[in-house]
Amino acid sequence: MPRVGDKTYSFDHDKAVPNSWRIIHWRDLVPRIPFIACGYYHHKTAVLYPKDMPLGSKYTICTDNEDVACHQLPDLSISQHKSYFGLDLGGYCKTN
Repeated sequence: MPRVGDKTYSFDHDKAVPNSWRIIHWRDLVPRIPFIACGYYHHKTAVLYPKDMPLGSKYTICTDNEDVACHQLPDLSISQHKSYFGLDLGGYCKTN
């Protein structure tokens, strides 16, 4: 998910919903926008999955709102936003 609020919103979310997670597919562009420099901030906790994202793969848990291990990756990709756990998510919105 993209950043949807500022720091106040993020910390209020953390208090109200302490057990929530954001799943991130390796270099997915969407979780890195809009930018922190524009005033946006993530709620915690993020779970970063590796490039191929196979079921049962190891992952990294980032417990800080903007942990660099989950959010400061180079070479971001919109194609990784369209595929999670080997499923083509873009196909779910297609109509015949």
